[in-house]
Amino acid sequence: MTSAKLLFGIFALVPMLHAGPLPCASGTLASYIALGASGCAIGNIEFVNFTYSSKTSGGTPGITPDMIQVDPVLVVPQAASLTFSAKWQAEAGQSEESLISYTVIETTRHSAGSLTLQLGAASVTSGVATVGEKSSVGALRVYSQCSQMCQSRTVDTVNFSPVPDGFRVANQVKVSSTSGTTSLSGFTAIVNLCPACV
Repeated sequence: MTSAKLLFGIFALVPMLHAGPLPCASGTLASYIALGASGCAIGNIEFVNFTYSSKTSGGTPGITPDMIQVDPVLVVPQAASLTFSAKWQAEAGQSEESLISYTVIETTRHSAGSLTLQLGAASVTSGVATVGEKSSVGALRVYSQCSQMCQSRTVDTVNFSPVPDGFRVANQVKVSSTSGTTSLSGFTAIVNLCPACV
């Protein structure tokens, strides 16, 4: 009887060992970094190996990973978004940069995909709030900037084909001010591995 229970227990654990990453959940960037190579999944897309670095100038205190909130959203099984929220802010003569990197892995084969970057709420007196995204499939940039006149681009998209098995994404946030306050509440990165499905 004991042998049967032990054998049943082993067979019950086997599927759990091969179940793949856990679903992504709301948390801090620090908690996503702690996931390491196991990462997490949103639908059919895995996000793994999160890293973070930052730099500041002019005395701004800077943003740490535990100050950045990450909220995942499933659009369809082949499309997912991560919203990164924090209080990026710079006063006159200050600048602040954050670099958030992670790897995107497709779990089922797709022939085409797209990346979309959306700027969150930004307030700029005289300066710039910008988010750039670089990867092996393309580069994106959204921004709000003011000097003698104000300009903004709140959404940017790149389409690509074929879809690599995995690719590294780097999101760089930068806020700077020449006068007044520049602030940014966050941004959303969308990975769509089936544009025709959405």
